[in-house]
Amino acid sequence: MNKLNSYDNYIDFLNIVDDALAEVNNDNFAIIIFKLNDIHDINTSYNYNIGNKLYHRAYEWLNDNTRDGDIVHPLTIDKFVLLLKDIKNTGHLKLAANKLIQFSSEYYSIDESVIFSQVTLGIFLTTIKKISSIRILQNAEISLELADKNKTSYEITYEIDEKSEKNEIKSFALKSNLETALENNEFYLTYQPKVNANTGTPVGLEALIRWNNPQLGLVPPDLFIPYLEESRKINLVTDFVLNTALRKQIDLSNHNFQLPISVNFSAISLQQPMIDKIINKAIAIWGNNPSNLALEVTETALMDNTKETISILNNIKENGITISIDDFGTGYSSLSYFKNIPADEVKIDKSFIQNIIHDRADYDVVKTIICLAHDFGHSVVAEGVENIETWNILKTLNCDVIQGYYFSKPLIYEDLLKWLARHNLDSCASA
Repeated sequence: MNKLNSYDNYIDFLNIVDDALAEVNNDNFAIIIFKLNDIHDINTSYNYNIGNKLYHRAYEWLNDNTRDGDIVHPLTIDKFVLLLKDIKNTGHLKLAANKLIQFSSEYYSIDESVIFSQVTLGIFLTTIKKISSIRILQNAEISLELADKNKTSYEITYEIDEKSEKNEIKSFALKSNLETALENNEFYLTYQPKVNANTGTPVGLEALIRWNNPQLGLVPPDLFIPYLEESRKINLVTDFVLNTALRKQIDLSNHNFQLPISVNFSAISLQQPMIDKIINKAIAIWGNNPSNLALEVTETALMDNTKETISILNNIKENGITISIDDFGTGYSSLSYFKNIPADEVKIDKSFIQNIIHDRADYDVVKTIICLAHDFGHSVVAEGVENIETWNILKTLNCDVIQGYYFSKPLIYEDLLKWLARHNLDSCASA
């Protein structure tokens, strides 16, 4: 580890950030300041040698609990700074933050003393490529001050790009139009087939929400879903998706297509009071078989409130509903997921699948997830399959189910019926 000279460490890290910025293309990246809150008290209560050894222990722990390619660098006697590249979204960043604060969950034996230290994180996320390394570090410090002030484990601040004014106008337009989107019937569902990895036979569907606004046109879900969650209107939309998907599933059965259907649930929707009873009521209304419904929950939803969320999922699962963990493998998954989650299925994030042909590391990650999932009794779905070469690799790795554009893009209901009619569904019809 570098010597603990604050100024030298500061300059060294600025140089590292400058080098990293030169390599970053279109990926988000984050700076995290990791602060050991109790170093000064430890130095006073014990001695400086104990505090220094805890600092070194933290450095080793951080390197063991971050991804290959992430950078951990000493900053001051109680702080480290981390550079995380290729951050997919804020949910991905929250997974990283929740993993890092687990350092506080353990006691450390140092020189016959048992030491404990709380940590606080200041996090800065940006997509700007022309931003100074000094400003990046300053923003992370601001986030750390905010976390200290709010007495939270971490705080995240963001930097928008040069089109900030246009973004703010677009943001206002999105929020304004979302207020009436549901009552104006602007939301609709598309359905992406899921197929057996060995045969290519359809074995299920994923229901995906879409928004077509008269003024804004077709708005991507990753733009409007965060606003729905922020305004707490996501529950109304989830209710729409659930009931529409169940109703269409019954209609599909009338066409002799007996296919399970998956619906995405956010962390907020899962936290609704009596959510298991809400789901059961919707199933009863439309007369569906509970075993033909799957709830897809992201890793982020689990990390937001792990114990409570797992309890909720257990209640839902007891009613015969399938639980699927979406976006699995985005860099901060823990083996505890396999041990504790009441899941029937894990879905490997498409960022690994799409590079599996050429990237040995992604191949190894996918292989490991499939093997571990099977060992724990979970089936595996691979998302983002776009060519036959990827399909063939997944078959050799014993993946169970795949979905992606190679088989079908998400389809409106009328086109779905035509797509299913073109495929051999004898096995599905008799299920």
